[in-house]
Amino acid sequence: MNALEQKQKARSQQNALRHLGRVILKLPRITEKASLLSDRDNAYTFEIEDTATKSDVKMAIKATYNVTPRMVRITRLPGKVFLIWGRKVRKPGVKKAVVYLPKGEKIEFI
Repeated sequence: MNALEQKQKARSQQNALRHLGRVILKLPRITEKASLLSDRDNAYTFEIEDTATKSDVKMAIKATYNVTPRMVRITRLPGKVFLIWGRKVRKPGVKKAVVYLPKGEKIEFI
C-alpha cells in the first residue's frame, strides 16, 4: 500500500466518523439551563438519536468537534400532551446528552 492509498483510506475513515457524528448528534440543545451548565461546568447539551449510547456520543463529539469528552450523561425527556382546538396532541419526547469537557477545551456553535 503506497502513501497515496494510505492517505485516501485515512480520509475516508475521517469522513465516515464525521457522518456518524451528524447522524448521532441531532442538534445542540440551547436553553437557559444548558447555557448555565456551559459556563459553570464546561458542559454542553445535545439532542441525540434514540438508539445512541454514551460511547457513540463520545465518538461523535470527538469526530465532529475535535475535542475529547471527560464524561457523558444521557437522559430521556418525556413527551407532553397538549390540547389544540379541543384535540389532544402528543409532542414526542427526546433523548439528550450532557457532554462534559476538560478545562480549557470548548465547543463553538455557529
